[in-house]
Amino acid sequence: MAGSKLEGRIVIPTGNWTMVLTESGGGGTPTITLTAANTYYWSAAGNDTVDLAARLKASLDTASPTAKTYTVTPALAEGGAGTLVISVDSGTFTLTSVNTDLLALMGFTGDLSPTAASFTGTQHVEAAWLSDCPYNADFTVTAAGAGNTVAQTANSMAPDGTFYRFVGSTHVRNRIWWDMIDKGKVWLTGSPTLTAQTLEEFWDDVMNGAEPWAPNPGFQLRFYPDTGDDAVSALYNVVAGMEVPAVKVSDDFDGWHRVEIEVAQQ
Repeated sequence: MAGSKLEGRIVIPTGNWTMVLTESGGGGTPTITLTAANTYYWSAAGNDTVDLAARLKASLDTASPTAKTYTVTPALAEGGAGTLVISVDSGTFTLTSVNTDLLALMGFTGDLSPTAASFTGTQHVEAAWLSDCPYNADFTVTAAGAGNTVAQTANSMAPDGTFYRFVGSTHVRNRIWWDMIDKGKVWLTGSPTLTAQTLEEFWDDVMNGAEPWAPNPGFQLRFYPDTGDDAVSALYNVVAGMEVPAVKVSDDFDGWHRVEIEVAQQ
C-alpha cells in the first residue's frame, strides 16, 4: 500500500503576502501579492479555485515582465523529499522581499537569490506531513458519512431523580492510525533529515495554531490516503488535544512509533 499524507489549511493572513520578481531579461520588478483571507492546501484548493502551488505559478506567470513560464512543484508525492522547487522556462530570476512567513511555509530560509533558473527549498514545506508506512482506519476515509455518528450531549438530574438528556448537533467520527512510523518522522529530536517534516512540527503549526496561516487550529485537515493520487482526499476536523498523538511501539525500542488521530468528518 502506498504512503499517505496530511495537509493543513493555509489562510493568507491580514496584510497579504508579497514578494518582488526580477528577471534576467529586465522589464521591471513587479510585486506579487497573495491576497489575505484566501485559503489553500498544497495539493487542493481552499476557497480559491486552485491549490497553493498552482496559485504561486499563476501569479509568477501573470507578473512576468518578459512573458516567461514558471513551474512550482512541491515534492509531496510517494517518496518525495517534501521540498518546493520553483523554476523558469528560460533565463533566470530572483524573488526578493518575500514575506518571512511565506518563506518558511515554502521551505526557504531567505530570499530566492542570487539569480538562477531554479530554486529548491532547503527545508520541508510547512502544512504537510508524509507518512512512511500504510495507514489503517475504522471506516472508509473517502466515503461521505462513513464513521460513527456522535451527538453533542449534556446530562442533568433533578433532585427528585428525573433525568434529562439534552442532544445537540451530530457529526461523524473516524479513527486513522499508522502502526510503524519512523521516529524521525515524528519527533524533532529523532534527527529528521529536513526541518518541519516531523509530525511534532506539523502538529504544532496546524493543530495548535503556532503559525499565522493557521488561525483555526485543527479545522479542515485534509487527509490523502495515497500520496500518488491528489484527486482523492477527505476533509476532517481533528478531535484531539494539544499533544502529538504518537507513542513508542515498544518500550525497549524507540525507533518506531504508532500515530493515531480521531477525526470528525467535515
